[in-house]
Amino acid sequence: MTGVRLLVPALISLMGAVTHAQEFIIGVEDLDYFPYYSSSNGQFLDSPSKQLLDRFARQNGYTFVYTPLPVARLTQAFIDAELDFKFPDSPDWAQEAKSGLEIHYSDPIFHYTDGVMVIPDRLHQGLDSFKALGTVRGFTPWSFASLISQGHVQMQETSSLESVVLQALYQRVDGAYFNIAVANWFLTHRLEQPDSLVFDITLPHASGHYTLSSIQHPEIISQFNDFLLNEARWIDELQPAPLYE
Repeated sequence: MTGVRLLVPALISLMGAVTHAQEFIIGVEDLDYFPYYSSSNGQFLDSPSKQLLDRFARQNGYTFVYTPLPVARLTQAFIDAELDFKFPDSPDWAQEAKSGLEIHYSDPIFHYTDGVMVIPDRLHQGLDSFKALGTVRGFTPWSFASLISQGHVQMQETSSLESVVLQALYQRVDGAYFNIAVANWFLTHRLEQPDSLVFDITLPHASGHYTLSSIQHPEIISQFNDFLLNEARWIDELQPAPLYE
């Protein structure tokens, strides 16, 4: 009986270790970024991104613990190895901060277009009179980088999408730089003011894809890529509709 008594705690300890090994922390942006993803009150809410990540976790026996953080703090926590994964991410983001790190990025997940939302009266007026650009703190409007560094455009950062949108609506800035699908969804469903800001395609903008990234777990990124390939049709259905772009 003594051997059994010794064996049971050992098995429980082993089971706990296995369970712990399957749990991973994913850092996510603490933003209302629907229709892609959304966080509120410390919770990562139901969204296409969460559905996709949860499905991958279930299929592979993992538990994902989501940690919403402000954009700038999220990047630093990822660099400091406080997180197993970061979502969303891109090789183009925070390149200077990530310099020297071996970061593994997944294949593309969701397509996005970032650009400038302006009041209709400012549409197609070009850059000559464009002096102030609103964006969320921690975001880098890469397509405006040279204009900002040369002093032609001033960047005004706020803590939320709502603040950025209101700045543009009240003409405190000449335009709001953001994900076009997210901005249109916010205007339609949160503020109930559709088309009060419109995407000015004649101003600098950028398109790309969100990815999942990791410094510590390249093997799971590879596994995730297989998942993306196998679930491609289902993921296409999750992609926010072109209506919002």
